[in-house]
Amino acid sequence: MIIEEDTILYFSGTGNSLQVANDIARELGNFNLCEITSLVAKEKIKIEGKTLGIVFPVIYNRLPLVVERITKS
Repeated sequence: MIIEEDTILYFSGTGNSLQVANDIARELGNFNLCEITSLVAKEKIKIEGKTLGIVFPVIYNRLPLVVERITKS
């Protein structure tokens, strides 16, 4: 998968991180939102946009496992 535009990736279990991602995208303008769980099945992720943000909750003092998987690929 290729992310060509400025994007904010988000993972949200309860909706709070989604709200934060929406607020950031609205303030910055022209940012796409992409749910991290939709990227798990992708083998490779190529970033071609100028800016990439990642929004997620901290769970038990660490990254959620799905966020860890995505950032390692």
